[in-house]
Amino acid sequence: APYELSASVRVDDADASAFFGKAQAGQLPTVEGRFSLEGAVAGAGADLGGLVGAARQEIRLKSSGGILRLLKTNVADAIPEAPSPVSDTLGAVGSAVGSLFGVKSQSSNYGRNPVSKAADAVINLTYDISEFEFDKLAVTAERGPDGTIRIADIEVVAPEERIRGSGEITYARSLPFPARPLSLEVRLGLRGDPAKLLAPAGLLAAEKDDLGYTLLREPFHLGGTLAQVDTSQWHDLLARAATRAASEGKKGQ
Repeated sequence: APYELSASVRVDDADASAFFGKAQAGQLPTVEGRFSLEGAVAGAGADLGGLVGAARQEIRLKSSGGILRLLKTNVADAIPEAPSPVSDTLGAVGSAVGSLFGVKSQSSNYGRNPVSKAADAVINLTYDISEFEFDKLAVTAERGPDGTIRIADIEVVAPEERIRGSGEITYARSLPFPARPLSLEVRLGLRGDPAKLLAPAGLLAAEKDDLGYTLLREPFHLGGTLAQVDTSQWHDLLARAATRAASEGKKGQ
């Protein structure tokens, strides 16, 4: 082709908001941390318009430490036996780690709820995972000619949590990047206290991943946008387990 393009870009030590957008007023950001980005652009065409239209961008985004609030949800509303203080406390979760950076919040109500041990375990997982410090966050993606970013792999590694997934961010000309439609298929692995906590709830599979994290039985979908992630399927997965466990616990009594 008469026109060819090959270029690379590198950004070091940039705030997460440069890639994930700033938090909305009154809300904490989904991701906090410092990130590096490596990108490559390549394309060829018969003219400049064809060159731009055919250009593809490879993107590699990495961070070696930060805070993730991707899986924040509240399942107390699905358990009639749980008292209102639990729901109120869950609604306030999301600032302990952010203020202390690395000190994980712990439920003060653990063991006090009049529900089964398994249902209580599900509730307390929502405390643990609503906000946690990660040691690694890496994204490998490609932006095609249509502007859609196809995420080949996303990995988040924390001492007790590991998230793997893939998906896409659909291009929308009239919308800023953080407001464009997000679609991710996610698999969660746990170890340590969260894995022990969930054992009675029947959510864990027998298999472990290559780093030794015990996987949840089911993957789940995350939608919405980067600015406002839709965790309804994650909520429903936990709510079904908590409701089932609460029902079984009540029958056992």
